[in-house]
Amino acid sequence: MTPAQPDRLDRIEILVEENAKAISQLKDDLKAESRKWDERSFQLTRNTLGTAKTIIVTAGTVVILSLLLQALSPAIYRVHTSLERFKIFALAPLAPQTWGEYSPSFC
Repeated sequence: MTPAQPDRLDRIEILVEENAKAISQLKDDLKAESRKWDERSFQLTRNTLGTAKTIIVTAGTVVILSLLLQALSPAIYRVHTSLERFKIFALAPLAPQTWGEYSPSFC
């Protein structure tokens, strides 16, 4: 062994230790980044499920209420025409110039 070889060996050991530390740091960074993306993915999935539930509930409500309105519309029409016949709370358009024509008889 020459006198330069121990110095060279020491430098190699130092480089190996630095590389091991850098690799360890990169592993930690990779784990942290992986956790962040897992959380983002989880949040996106949860938001998507929430939106899907909202859409399903809204569609169900529209279907049910449209069927209910379809079933009740003849009765509503009969009530409206009978009230209009007696000039009590007839459904008036929202134009102010025509309110007097549709106002209740007791006004």
